[in-house]
Amino acid sequence: MKNQIILKPEFLKTLIALLTLFCSFQSFAQEHQPVTLKNFTIVIEEVENGIKLMGIEGTAWLKLSFSLKPNQPQAVDQYGMSQLSKGYPNTEPNLANFLFTITKTENSYILKGIEGTAWTDLRFTLPASGKQAIDESGTLNMNLKN
Repeated sequence: MKNQIILKPEFLKTLIALLTLFCSFQSFAQEHQPVTLKNFTIVIEEVENGIKLMGIEGTAWLKLSFSLKPNQPQAVDQYGMSQLSKGYPNTEPNLANFLFTITKTENSYILKGIEGTAWTDLRFTLPASGKQAIDESGTLNMNLKN
């Protein structure tokens, strides 16, 4: 003789409601986990042939220079010039794990934070011989001369 388990409809409804609630909390917790940002500081300077970046903190490079075509983004990460499709884990503890693009428009620069930044978009202008510092949180309140 087989034993049959008979569940009352009220118990079944409660069980289904609890499972649904539990799954929705799990999904919410995974989507809204705080991202730990590692510190990086970069100084951006417009030079005659293009742009010069100086890695002050959190980068494997000290200076990075390249030319930018108007309205064409260039990806930059903790290792230097990069590509958006590149994806490798950061295993060096002294480096920040970041990825952003920098685009020169007619009169400003646009940075789009892709990974490792608290910002999604930064926009600023650089006066002649001017420099702008950025970090994982955004632009620093400085526009340095020389």
